Amino acid sequence: KKEITLPEKYLGVPAETVGKYAFLYDSKTEKITVPDGYTSIEKSAFENSASLKTITIPKTVTQIGETTFSGCEMLESINVDSENAFYTSENGVLYDKNKTKLLAYPAAKADTSFTVPETVTEISDNAFYGANKLTNITLPTGLQKIGRSAFANCTSLTAVSLPEGVTELGASVFRNCTEL
Repeated sequence: KKEITLPEKYLGVPAETVGKYAFLYDSKTEKITVPDGYTSIEKSAFENSASLKTITIPKTVTQIGETTFSGCEMLESINVDSENAFYTSENGVLYDKNKTKLLAYPAAKADTSFTVPETVTEISDNAFYGANKLTNITLPTGLQKIGRSAFANCTSLTAVSLPEGVTELGASVFRNCTEL
């Protein structure tokens, strides 16, 4: 099925969590809607979902695990309900509500350049993983931490300048960035 709205109940009990690896290596689903009532999307829930293009996250989600969208090569947009108190999205990019942490940049987003907002102080593990259309990323002056493999497999990336304030750089940050 190309489009899925997750069930609100499972065996008569309200569904609250998209479990760890729930859609791991799914190759058929293009659009997923997580309905109101879900509070958690666990680590790697959608990792390597080869066909996933868009996902909609409701206002009730309070926790999204690490690397949830890593390896989603076709992902174009992550959309968060504007009433969500913990997360937000802007132009399809996922952030914490205050936009201090960039959590995920969709790998298939069409843009060739991206400017990380000045409010961002941390880029999560695998945040830009496989975003191979990007040739240039501008990082904010207040950036302090770049997570593990944050820009891995960004094969078209030709320029990145690290701000002086970066105090933590994860392992393999630029792995397989063959044009850098």
